[in-house]
Amino acid sequence: MMAQCCQKLGEYDAALEQFERANRIYGTVQGEHSLRFAWTLTSVAQCWRQKGKPATALETLIRCKDIQAAKLGETHTAVARTLTTMGQCCHQLNEADRAIGLLEQSLSIYAAAVGEAHPEYAMTLLSLAHCRMAKREFPAAVKHLARCERIFLAALSPEHP
Repeated sequence: MMAQCCQKLGEYDAALEQFERANRIYGTVQGEHSLRFAWTLTSVAQCWRQKGKPATALETLIRCKDIQAAKLGETHTAVARTLTTMGQCCHQLNEADRAIGLLEQSLSIYAAAVGEAHPEYAMTLLSLAHCRMAKREFPAAVKHLARCERIFLAALSPEHP
């Protein structure tokens, strides 16, 4: 919890230190291939992204995804969520084609697991639209954004701002 507080305060080095400390404990007690270890890696990756280090975040997320896939299966929504974040890192690194591949993998998992009307699916579409825009593929970006909008409008109540 200390790490999360540090992260929220923007004290990323202190948060990273706390998360690494936690993972040393988890690694000793549960093993470095435990889900608890993987969940902490997700937070570590977020800190690296917030520090402007998407390449380091991506390395961390690859390790996290491997653990999640081994423990939960390749088609679990946790794997999809990690793939989406990996795609966002690749986008930050100007690796649009790699990002698109990861995001499409994520969409495939979400479609099978929760359906194409789920907000997580829409959030991944939004990331995909950003990548298409970066590649100057504006018609594809608009198509993704329109789908994203329809999903959110259907998911939200009419009173939502």
